[in-house]
Amino acid sequence: MTYQIIDTGHALTRLPEPPSQIWVIASLEITVRQGGKTHLLLTFPSYPLKSGRVSPPHDEGYWSPPFVAYPVPMTFSPPTTVGSLHKLAAARISDDAMKTDLAHLAYQMGLRDTELEYRGSFFELKKSPRSPELVKAYKIVRYGLTGVDEACLRNLADPDMRRGYVYLPLDEYEEMTRPLHSALHGRTERWFLGKPLMSDVEHIVSDRGCRGSMSASAIDIETALFSRRETGILCAVDLAGYGGALRYARENMHSFRETSDVIQETFRKSVATRFDRMLARLGTTQVQTAGDGFVAAFPRRSFENAADTVDELLEEWRAVVRRIDDLNEAIRNPQYRVGSRMALHYGEYEYGRISGVGSFALAFDGAAIIEVCRLEQALAIAMREGLAPEGPIQPTELAPRQNNLLISPGMQDVLGSGWRPRDDGYMHLGELDLVAKEFIGHGNVWQVAA
Repeated sequence: MTYQIIDTGHALTRLPEPPSQIWVIASLEITVRQGGKTHLLLTFPSYPLKSGRVSPPHDEGYWSPPFVAYPVPMTFSPPTTVGSLHKLAAARISDDAMKTDLAHLAYQMGLRDTELEYRGSFFELKKSPRSPELVKAYKIVRYGLTGVDEACLRNLADPDMRRGYVYLPLDEYEEMTRPLHSALHGRTERWFLGKPLMSDVEHIVSDRGCRGSMSASAIDIETALFSRRETGILCAVDLAGYGGALRYARENMHSFRETSDVIQETFRKSVATRFDRMLARLGTTQVQTAGDGFVAAFPRRSFENAADTVDELLEEWRAVVRRIDDLNEAIRNPQYRVGSRMALHYGEYEYGRISGVGSFALAFDGAAIIEVCRLEQALAIAMREGLAPEGPIQPTELAPRQNNLLISPGMQDVLGSGWRPRDDGYMHLGELDLVAKEFIGHGNVWQVAA
């Protein structure tokens, strides 16, 4: 026996195995409707525990609705029959106390003026999700959220994914989940977004009637609540020759103590760490990283003066460039050294769960985002082709392994025509005509000294 739904109508039936623990789980089912589709809100309460005799062979926890858990004292004797199990669990906590705790849970989720309905209960006997070496009994008590103050709906949409919610589609449950056998728990589980569903969730949503009743009380959330429309400073960064530098590290850099793969990984993580530290120091959370680059946004609401923010950004970027230059010293062949590119733009964009309930990662959208990425790509082409900006000094041809900054006309308008970087490590090369995929434009180019 590894999993069993217990029919409490047969009190004298003996349990196949006395449980080591009994828990009452008060589950808060929240269904939301967006774009005509209904979804069940799920959370990720725990990764598997590594202690105990059996350590999970994977690093997967379980998707679950928000819940409150109550341990049931077994005193000196675990239950051996369905009736004794039911009696112990029923005496643990009153319905009124359970509803009070769920109202408190909803308050912690940022919800107010909540309306709850009781949806029934059932028992499970199964291996513990967290400690699979133990068999436990669970009384699942279902409550549904049927109403909430509209002012709280952004907390259910979780546009910045700070609460970690995902949304299980009820209309397409079988299509959007897949069965996988768990050797650890000895049963087939239903997986969603790369992690298994808690067994009580699977038991409920596999029933078409339950899905229908949950959908009937779904809370409508507008698509606009799942993301933010902002105006601000946009920054696209990429490294030049990063892939070649990694290949060089793998093929040429090794020692008696470290393999070339370890050195390559150290190189890669060192750059990623610099990116993360830079963005953390600047205080932005609107970021998309991709290995050797990133796109970041600084919304207008988060700073007082655009010029000060850009200056701070450039000072931090120059520190990253110095770190990259330190790494370059270990690369003897100059053609494999790393350069960098940064493009700055100003405009409107959207950030958050761009696809609403269907989003499983934060993303950017908008014409300004496309433009800043095109500007960075165009600068890459100009550096690769050795183009020369027209500026106040003798034309200087760009080179692939340089560290260059591009300021768009939109960003320049916000900074003002007389703006110069506060950091004297930036040299103005002039204005450059730019061409990239489906893009023609221009911008001011600055060279960054290490």
